[in-house]
Amino acid sequence: MLTYDTGTSQAVGLTSFLTAVDEGAIAVVGAGSSSVSQITAIAGGVFEIPQLSYSSTAATLSNKADYPLFGRLVPPDNQQGSSFAQFVSFFDWGDTVAAISSADEYGVGGVDQFIKNGADLGVRLRTYQQFLSGATDIHVEMNELLISESRVFLAFMLGKDAQIVLENAIEFELIGDTFVWLCSDGCAQPSTYTDTDGEIIPRIRDASRGLIGLTPTGGTGELFEQFLDDWEERDSTEYPGAGDRTINLFAPHAYDSVWGFALADRKSVV
Repeated sequence: MLTYDTGTSQAVGLTSFLTAVDEGAIAVVGAGSSSVSQITAIAGGVFEIPQLSYSSTAATLSNKADYPLFGRLVPPDNQQGSSFAQFVSFFDWGDTVAAISSADEYGVGGVDQFIKNGADLGVRLRTYQQFLSGATDIHVEMNELLISESRVFLAFMLGKDAQIVLENAIEFELIGDTFVWLCSDGCAQPSTYTDTDGEIIPRIRDASRGLIGLTPTGGTGELFEQFLDDWEERDSTEYPGAGDRTINLFAPHAYDSVWGFALADRKSVV
């Protein structure tokens, strides 16, 4: 049995995982969120259930002592932090950067790696602000970014949090032609620019022209094209988002996770 978990809270994720174990699961695909994967991966080690995540990027998940049966198809956050530090150094922006992130493993881990790598490259932060994921009032944090007089901002957070940050950046006049925003893979997503119905929010989209983000590479190859062909023909009522060849950036990784486990299971019984 294979279970696919899309829970965004540790409680929901762990409950889903334990239910799957009770039902005889031999492998788990997920979770999407690093915080959920951290708790389910510990449980996976206890119950000897392998887990493959398609989008959990927290650097700590690479610790095999704590997460012995956890694997993923995306690079950890520390590689993102390192890449951004090199990017800032290349453009000689080393003393003009401020950072803001969600106060969780994903956000803090990414910025910490930026700070560590940046130290060797002459890159420093004028200020680093954190907020609880889901917060709607971040005026104090945004004001600190304002008084830092920074021109380059590093953002490590998920899409809906990024939407709040960008709304506030517009209000504080910290986004536009004279600013650069660097966005992690969590906020370089359509959810940053769309409402709950999936409709584009023009105010945010237009204000953030030039925002630079990191995202996983898309799928390639014959099997991926077959997947897109099939997805294009699916009923969007039964399969939300189907009906065209536009898919979530992490979809190829989710597909490969399921495919990998299927091949492994097939090989084990042949």
